[in-house]
Amino acid sequence: FGDEKEFFNKKEVNWMQVPTSTKVNKFIKTDFDILINAWIGEELSLEYIAALSNAKYRVGQYRPEVTYCNEMMIQIPEKKELQYLIDQISHYLNVFTPHVEKV
Repeated sequence: FGDEKEFFNKKEVNWMQVPTSTKVNKFIKTDFDILINAWIGEELSLEYIAALSNAKYRVGQYRPEVTYCNEMMIQIPEKKELQYLIDQISHYLNVFTPHVEKV
């Protein structure tokens, strides 16, 4: 999962919204330093991936019902777009990790 681009689609998700592809299982088992959960609202298949991920640190939108998906959560105002969340994640990661190259 270095420079590779991997995707999955609805055909690779079962009726419970659980991804069933081997590439998703490989992704979940990968030891990432950080997993950026860049989506807004409920996305059950992505929440499943985030919850089971071997990533050391997971960051995404604050939603009280899915606090198990992230170590760092960012509350965003209603009606804000995904780009706003991404900008906030970038900002706070740069604040908390000043010794690391800027995101």
